[in-house]
Amino acid sequence: DWEAHPRLRDKYQPAQWAYIPATLDDNPYLDDEYELSLAVLAPWRYEQLRHGDWRVFVGQFFGTFNERRHVKDLGPLGGDVAWFRAMDWGYNKPGCWGFYAILPDGRLYKRADRKFLSESVQTNVVELRKTTAGLDIPKARYNVADPSCFIKTGLVGQHEARMIGQSIGETFALNGIPLVRGENDRYNGWQRLHDLLRDAPDGDPWILFHPSCKYTIRTLATAKSDPKDPDDVDTDSDDHALDE
Repeated sequence: DWEAHPRLRDKYQPAQWAYIPATLDDNPYLDDEYELSLAVLAPWRYEQLRHGDWRVFVGQFFGTFNERRHVKDLGPLGGDVAWFRAMDWGYNKPGCWGFYAILPDGRLYKRADRKFLSESVQTNVVELRKTTAGLDIPKARYNVADPSCFIKTGLVGQHEARMIGQSIGETFALNGIPLVRGENDRYNGWQRLHDLLRDAPDGDPWILFHPSCKYTIRTLATAKSDPKDPDDVDTDSDDHALDE
């Protein structure tokens, strides 16, 4: 993550490295019953040793997230798809846009994400349109955003509680991207995401992620529970894609 470790950019070239995983299935000398010895382990440890999934760990908030099952390229989507975009705003801290398709069977499909930092609203709108066009999204039905985008500051007069100034949401609207105020109820939001990660009656998850959603996939996999509140994500972690 170059944003977290910018000084290492010149010391590490990803193209020079390759990860070659090995699982039990690659070892012809193991006894057929060996897998049963792993069945008594904690689920996260089983995933590590049985499938080589080192993204799982103790204290993982989204323990049901499984990259092998939740990350898929569905290819070109047909016309019977509704699109929307979601945004967690950030300037000094990162923000994130998500591009979602509501599939005919009711599933959500996150087609792409866009992480940004220190952008003006105008620049953000330009990049948003560019990403949307590159994904061949015909039209987004709505754009839902963090409620903080609608906050105004600056009281007028000693007795008049009228807020002045232009909110971030209003600036987006003036640049052609109207925003809908979202809800930032963390407990209900996390539970909603837990439910979406579970399987639908046909056995596939209710939400899927395109492989290009690298930021979202990474933060879903590494999110930890708050040590003082197990039902909330640790806010010291990089949770902007999760908030979005």
